[in-house]
Amino acid sequence: LDIMRQCDVDIVFSDVDNIFYENPFKHDLGRMIKTQMYDYIYQANEASFKKRSHTCLTKGHMVREGNTGFYYLSRNATVVKNIMEMSIETCKSPSSLKGGDDQSIFWNTIHDMRLRNTVSYQHCSIENGYDVISSSNTTKKTASNEDAPFSARMCCLDPYYYPIGKESQIYQVEQREFVTYHANFVTGKEGKIRKMQKARTDMTGWNPNQFNAS
Repeated sequence: LDIMRQCDVDIVFSDVDNIFYENPFKHDLGRMIKTQMYDYIYQANEASFKKRSHTCLTKGHMVREGNTGFYYLSRNATVVKNIMEMSIETCKSPSSLKGGDDQSIFWNTIHDMRLRNTVSYQHCSIENGYDVISSSNTTKKTASNEDAPFSARMCCLDPYYYPIGKESQIYQVEQREFVTYHANFVTGKEGKIRKMQKARTDMTGWNPNQFNAS
């Protein structure tokens, strides 16, 4: 947030264990950013073994909890920035240990504000053209959000292309067209390397030779 304020730029945040196998800016992430339709584009914290099948895309259903280790945030995303600031302050409080980690606190705040009708969320869906500019994606008032003074436009990354490291996903996956792979749900360098090795059936999920800085 400090970088965003000081430089007046949009940001993409990625944990160090989120590996880029392809360029996400030439894929869904980049296409969605270019539309300038979204305040916040997040990584679903769930598995999906079929393209374009997760309900966050097919139905436009916001997930219960996304992963805060990989996301895009627009500099104009007033609502989401405020929620992040609230979450940071909550994390600083000693009582936050009872409320979960920063990810849980952030997503709990998102849902709490929706339930209190202080914020309305507009979520992408495939039928509305989630990665293209579409008139059907303009914010609409509904019975549930008509009194909400603020709104935020959100979209999820397809977990088929942008998976996380849940064990159930690792051992069931067939050969996949990974764009990124988030080796979370394990601690330590060696554990993360083993997880990345198993992420692909050809065992090339971790191959240092393919990462060339030149």
